[in-house]
Amino acid sequence: MPTIAKLPPAGSLSPTDVLPIDQGSGTNGVTLGSLLAGQQAAILAPSGTLLGRVSLGEGGPEAVTLGSGLVLTSGTLSFDSSLNGLLDGETVAQLQTATTARDTDAFAVDQGGNALVRQSFATLWSYIVSKLPQARRPVVELTTDTVLDATAHNAALLVCSQPLTLTANFANMGSGFSCDVLNLSTGDVTMGTGITVGSGATALPARATAHLLAVTYSGGNLVFWAGPDGTSSSAGSPGSGSGSSAILTFQTAPSGSYTASQANVGVNALLAPGMAASGVQFGISASATSPPTSWTAASLVNTQSNGDTFWGAYLTMPAAPGSYYCWGETTDGATSTVSPSFTVS
Repeated sequence: MPTIAKLPPAGSLSPTDVLPIDQGSGTNGVTLGSLLAGQQAAILAPSGTLLGRVSLGEGGPEAVTLGSGLVLTSGTLSFDSSLNGLLDGETVAQLQTATTARDTDAFAVDQGGNALVRQSFATLWSYIVSKLPQARRPVVELTTDTVLDATAHNAALLVCSQPLTLTANFANMGSGFSCDVLNLSTGDVTMGTGITVGSGATALPARATAHLLAVTYSGGNLVFWAGPDGTSSSAGSPGSGSGSSAILTFQTAPSGSYTASQANVGVNALLAPGMAASGVQFGISASATSPPTSWTAASLVNTQSNGDTFWGAYLTMPAAPGSYYCWGETTDGATSTVSPSFTVS
């Protein structure tokens, strides 16, 4: 039997070619296809090629394309050093906590390219200052009854082009809310529920303005307008402009609807400063401009920590149905306030 070296060379190989194999029990034959089944085929790829498997199912390796910012050099995959728009791969939560802000502090900005550059707080502030002269207050035109709201009305100039009523819900405004009201209608703009008027007169005449403020202070929450004459108090009747510095503010006033002659309706008001008067009285009138003809003396409930005094009384509703106003007044008549209207039926 000739040796393998003496055998003639084989032609082109085929999976069906048979080779001898010793399996211990004797010499057997195996096809070339069976012998190489499951073995890795020779990999032929250009130098610098990244191989992987991107197709589903079994199969050989496939070339993987490098995306922007990646480079394969000498077998090492890394970021492209020519890109300077990366921030060390950290999220904001992973960064160290900063100390007090300073003008020299810096942050990253994009100035028109893919490269991030450094900007200081001082430079940013200079930019903001340069833009401030261009800032304008929002102007909002009102044509129907409106409840003031911080989202739409805070720091705004409200132009009322129709006679209407403004009301306030402090929860929707918050302490620090302010706005200016310009009445360009042909009638009055009425300051309704939730707005305390220092002079007591709730009507803003046509072609007049009002400045409203919402504050939280030791006496509670307050939405305040000084009144059409610009003062916060009156002598005798609303709008007389006595110049008193005292402010009488309803904390609880009649509202809604009551039955005729209904008794024990509680009212109370805060007098600031508390030393401004020796007493307070309450009454009911069918007019927001003409005071009541009879009064009920209030009792001093308590004195606030800042010296303001809190007064209260119980009133009986009128016997005749109609619309009414509750008045609060210092006993010397120097300061008064008027509630929004309520009904008796």
